[in-house]
Amino acid sequence: MSRKRHVPGAAEIILGSAAEGTLLIDSGRCTLDDFLDRHAPAQYRKSAEHLLLALYRNRGYLESELRRMTARPPERKVKSLLLAAMAQSAFQEGIASESSGSIAVELAKKYRADKFVNAVLRRFYAEKQTAPTNPAVVLPPQIFKRWQKRFAPAELKKLADLFRSEADFSFRLERGIRETDFSFETLDMPGRFTFASADARAVIRSRFLAEGKIYIQDPAAALAPSLPDYSSVKKALDLCAAPGGKSLMMAELLPSGAELTAYDRSESRQKLTEENFRKRGLSHKVLSGDHLPEGVFDLVLADVPCSNTGVFRRRPDALWRFSEKELQNVVKLQQELLELAAGYTSPGGQLVYSTCSIEPEENEILTERFVASHPDFELVSRHLQLPGRQNDGASCFLLKRRF
Repeated sequence: MSRKRHVPGAAEIILGSAAEGTLLIDSGRCTLDDFLDRHAPAQYRKSAEHLLLALYRNRGYLESELRRMTARPPERKVKSLLLAAMAQSAFQEGIASESSGSIAVELAKKYRADKFVNAVLRRFYAEKQTAPTNPAVVLPPQIFKRWQKRFAPAELKKLADLFRSEADFSFRLERGIRETDFSFETLDMPGRFTFASADARAVIRSRFLAEGKIYIQDPAAALAPSLPDYSSVKKALDLCAAPGGKSLMMAELLPSGAELTAYDRSESRQKLTEENFRKRGLSHKVLSGDHLPEGVFDLVLADVPCSNTGVFRRRPDALWRFSEKELQNVVKLQQELLELAAGYTSPGGQLVYSTCSIEPEENEILTERFVASHPDFELVSRHLQLPGRQNDGASCFLLKRRF
């Protein structure tokens, strides 16, 4: 008689996916967003996302508990499974600890670690403690070490509390819209754009989203496009444009007849920019890959890749992936992109450099070195937006080319 083939249920698929994601993210093979886009089962993507977000937001506590309960670190695959099961039990509703534990034990059989996983999880369930709020436990060690030197204890505690919290739902309404079929609250944030927070489900189901009159975005994203003076701009370039959120804001502020070029190296992500432009009836250029823009521009926006330390509520894995070596690598890339952006800026033109990082090496230090070595550029203004209850963190610098 042939053995009956095991068909995994939804709960097993979700836990297994979260464990796989943790392993891939920790090994440096992808980010949390990359894993969800490329590897997570489509049917259970949202559930896997919720579990992984809970895991990385509370990883400091989970790691400390795992160290307390084990004599030596488990093998990486087993550790990833344990962290996922512990996060599911401690921070998610809808599945009992016993059920989650049983599924984890079943999954651990392929590693011949089912007895070990069973023992650890039983102890965790029996001795489960309240998650600590001490920044030294909440924040990843390297981040805590850096931020402890920069921030006062009260500010550090605030950042640690935010790290464990879920980001608010926010969006931008197309200018001129006053009446909607859902209620919303205008946020008191810097920038020239109206951001609102309301029932996410009602907003997403609204016709306004389908018609392109809403763009789901954090308020901090408005800071960089709001810095320049658009009154005399004729040609503008968004150098790292995808998926097009900042390009849309620039398009709203540009004078009638001005040209906008949205460029990004990623051809796949630029499809989102094209779709966002199409929804809004915009005919501006969208370029990608090797199709670099030609000429010079009155306004250049360079919102460059970064360490993401300012957007940790949406990408909590970023703080756990952070390292001094990777910081050096990203700063080198940022310097290259700022040089590229400067080459596209016309004499008398404006250049906006921005990141969603709050690390000085990627922001103040980098721009100060750039200005010191480029006498044709002057720093007009700088803005640092720390993460808060209603917003992510961002750093933006407005430069002007004098000649």
